[in-house]
Amino acid sequence: MRLVLALFVCLCAPALAAATAAARPDLAIDAVRAGLRADGTTRVVLDLSAPAPAFAARAEGARVLLDLPPFVWREGAPRLAGTLRAVRPGNRPGGARVTMDTAAPVAVAAAFALPPQGTKPHRLVLDLAPAQAHKKGQDQAHGGSLPIRPARVIRVC
Repeated sequence: MRLVLALFVCLCAPALAAATAAARPDLAIDAVRAGLRADGTTRVVLDLSAPAPAFAARAEGARVLLDLPPFVWREGAPRLAGTLRAVRPGNRPGGARVTMDTAAPVAVAAAFALPPQGTKPHRLVLDLAPAQAHKKGQDQAHGGSLPIRPARVIRVC
């Protein structure tokens, strides 16, 4: 019986280890911070452990949804400022989501990825504008959401 158990463990342990490693996300959100800019927009920066291969950001009233591949949430307490009131992680089919609650309806004015620079890690940056102010300069059909796309990395030499 011990021989059968030992054989079972030896044969199944590598498969279990591989399945566990495959289920572990490669992406982690290490910090979230926000700041109010001079133009009235709120800039939200998420520090990442690795580049985000793809992301989608969209505003739904007083909430912003950021869809990402599966990630580990390492952030303790986000630094909130401007219109940002709360940030929380969640799951969605095929990935994960960061939900940001705002004090008033907003539009996603810009969303982009930045590579590591000096001591700064990979980052995702979202600029949130008051919904009415953003729509004045946008096509009404746009609605303040940005489609899923591969993360564009801006290289700074």
